[in-house]
Amino acid sequence: MPPGSAEVSHRHSKAQQFFFVLSGELVLESDGVRHVVRAREGAHVAAGVVHQALNVSDAPTEFLVISEPPSHDDRENISN
Repeated sequence: MPPGSAEVSHRHSKAQQFFFVLSGELVLESDGVRHVVRAREGAHVAAGVVHQALNVSDAPTEFLVISEPPSHDDRENISN
């Protein structure tokens, strides 16, 4: 994820997700609370929870997102 970028706030009605940061630093906003997830750390987001991944740093962030069940066609964007 490039520096200064963010995805759209959204939720998944069925899929839970686990974010694992490979390098850099990810800000994961979950239910309105921001969590800083650093390299070699992870964070869980339960199904139904509004969340957003952001890179507020000056360096790229690489991370994995594991969804169970798969999150295809299970995304509701939240307008701010």
